[in-house]
Amino acid sequence: MLYAAETYNLELNADLVVLSCCESGIGPFVNGEGVYAMMRGFLYSGARNVMYSLWQVMDHHTSELMQSFYEGVLKGWRFGQALRMAKLQMLSRERTAFPFCWAGFVLVGQ
Repeated sequence: MLYAAETYNLELNADLVVLSCCESGIGPFVNGEGVYAMMRGFLYSGARNVMYSLWQVMDHHTSELMQSFYEGVLKGWRFGQALRMAKLQMLSRERTAFPFCWAGFVLVGQ
């Protein structure tokens, strides 16, 4: 188990960290600091980009989105572009068009 406070002590040299746990982008808001969430420690520790979720997304929708995202990354697309294309692909399918299926994923970083 990894606690949010422990992520600040990691020494990362990562282009991308993907947090697959639900609600990894939410946490308490601290005046002058912003939101303290799991993703914040990874950025502090050297990850240049972090993808996380803002709410509980169903596993099968997450799987579809991540597969499309990683296919884009393997094609050489920038992370933001790959996530955008994966979301557009989800939006184009009737069964995953509802934003709850895909809009909770956020990418922050470079």
